[in-house]
Amino acid sequence: MIPSSSPEISIIVPTLNEVLNIPRLVPAITEALKEHDIEILVVDDMSTDGTAEAVRQMEAALPVRLISRKKENGLSGAVLKGLAEARGHMAIVMDADFQHPPESLPALLEPLKSGCVDFVIGSRHVAGASTDVSWGQLRRINSWGARLLAAPLCRGVRDPMSGFFGLTRMAWEGTRGLAPLGYKIGLEFLAKNAAMRVSEVPIHFGLRVKGESKLSLREQFRYLEHLSRLYDFRFPRLSPIVKFCVTWLLTWLVALPVFLGLSNVLRWPLLLAVPAALMCSDGVHAMLHWRYLSAEGAAEEVRSPWLGFLAMIAAELLVSFGAVVLLENELRAPTPVKVFSLVILITAICRYMLRKELRHDVRVLKAAVRGVKN
Repeated sequence: MIPSSSPEISIIVPTLNEVLNIPRLVPAITEALKEHDIEILVVDDMSTDGTAEAVRQMEAALPVRLISRKKENGLSGAVLKGLAEARGHMAIVMDADFQHPPESLPALLEPLKSGCVDFVIGSRHVAGASTDVSWGQLRRINSWGARLLAAPLCRGVRDPMSGFFGLTRMAWEGTRGLAPLGYKIGLEFLAKNAAMRVSEVPIHFGLRVKGESKLSLREQFRYLEHLSRLYDFRFPRLSPIVKFCVTWLLTWLVALPVFLGLSNVLRWPLLLAVPAALMCSDGVHAMLHWRYLSAEGAAEEVRSPWLGFLAMIAAELLVSFGAVVLLENELRAPTPVKVFSLVILITAICRYMLRKELRHDVRVLKAAVRGVKN
């Protein structure tokens, strides 16, 4: 229960080395919401540039409070920490770099205060919104691709990637199973709380004023892993099958050049070239599968992990040998690429069935190796 003396609104600002921006941002937020009872929670991830000290210097004169934490789960983890300590009836999440304009805060609050929505997004992609003209073409394409990948999770929301959003206490406390990865915490709420009423408010999204962007290639890979997790949540039966097919296509693209080199350049017979290329496919698949499972959480309990792994490889090799012999004898025009592609497809079906039967989890192989060494 919220005490009666609690502020009306909590503004959550995650920071990492934002000392150049935070002394200007806090007064700007205070001025934009001077008609409201607010608290500003700066959730700092162990900044090394004096960000925490800058916030402490403002605490006596402005409605700001510092929350320091160890950097964990990226920006999303910082937002969840802020929500856990927020005392307001509503909360707004925004970046510290002025890309999210403080002057848009009253517009975001209006739908929440009216009671007609539970979650409001400061959107770059609705009528009346704009983006700084200095955005490069590559960044625009990257943003478009990210939104396209997230579209099936977001119920028609135009800007699910926005990190500038507000929500009611009922919305954040009523969202179960929050497990964000990376920096798109808003997407987590949209995907996991289908009961929320959502609206979008147009904003002007500008360039960072000072400091350096935290959007790295690693964060973009973590976004893909986050999407993977959300698709499993929303589509628990279909998602693993689709991802297995995508993985198979990637492994085929890796194994095909290997096969062509062995069969066309080194003149290996198909009975040797196909299984050898298949081993490359298995290696790539294992790495992708391990990465996918690592993003999901704890490893599954599996008895005799190495035995299961070797059994899968042996079964695929036996299937590949049999398929090569059969296809060479039965196909009217058994070209090497045709034989290779069909064998890879057949062994992929074998791999999928065995993986489900053996409950194979490649992460336990690493644990088994550590156990032997210890």
